[in-house]
Amino acid sequence: MDVQQLRIERRALAEFLPRAIAEFQRPPTGAEDRLRGFASPAYREPSTTPLSVVENHGLRWYLPPHSDDDKFAGRMARGWLPVKEIAQSRVYERGGVMLDIGANVGTNCIPRIMLGDFKAAYCAEPEPQNYAALRETVKANSLEGLVLPDRLAISDHDGEAGFLVKANGMARHRLAGQSTSEATVKVPVRRLDTWIEELGIDPADVTFVKSDCQGFDGKVLAGAERLLGLRRASWQIEYAPRLMAKAGTSHDWMCDFLSKHFTHFINTGGHTDFGLHPIDALREQLAYLVVSGSFTELVLLNR
Repeated sequence: MDVQQLRIERRALAEFLPRAIAEFQRPPTGAEDRLRGFASPAYREPSTTPLSVVENHGLRWYLPPHSDDDKFAGRMARGWLPVKEIAQSRVYERGGVMLDIGANVGTNCIPRIMLGDFKAAYCAEPEPQNYAALRETVKANSLEGLVLPDRLAISDHDGEAGFLVKANGMARHRLAGQSTSEATVKVPVRRLDTWIEELGIDPADVTFVKSDCQGFDGKVLAGAERLLGLRRASWQIEYAPRLMAKAGTSHDWMCDFLSKHFTHFINTGGHTDFGLHPIDALREQLAYLVVSGSFTELVLLNR
């Protein structure tokens, strides 16, 4: 896919998404059974979080408390959804089950479900107020049993961990690094393989994993050896060497790890070439991010 093809795909999706949402109908079977079996205590806990509401693409979105200069909340209020990001990945993977790690308020998984791309999306969001907003958005738009949010972080171990809640950005919260001196709250943590097992998801049903964890995406991958071993699911991850270093993961480690589990990648943050590249080219092609301190999005596949 080149720039022109991406523009065509993105434009088509932007035009189709509102119609897909307006015409969306719950599937006649499956959702109620998944909801009854959804083993998330947080999903059924009462919430006292004061939430605000915005209308976006014909959907009712709940947002957590945020400052007036919160860029993410401002974009949501103006009608933004990650259409470009969705267009880049849905070309390669649809059907089955989606996992949304670091789901925030559901701006990726909810459109994918309403587009009919997946039969269900299981979401992990550890920040309590973001989670409350995601859960209420799911309920307000009749997506229960289709979008199933759980309140926890995904990493490379099971237990608890410190979590940094950023006051100036609802999309900037993250797990705490090993040497942080900032104040944290405790959140439950599971390896991805453990979480899948606890929720009763058949790993063979998982076809797409979206991970946006503020530099901890390598930890997410490290806890997913069983799922990765199936070599079935495509992944879309944020790749940010500067944030990865804070999480204790290096560019070299990520390149070595990814080369063991995928055959190809797409640098969706590139400016000219969105085509498939062999995974062995990853180290050299993304070296510029180490120097610049910037980030990109990768789609990782086996072909």
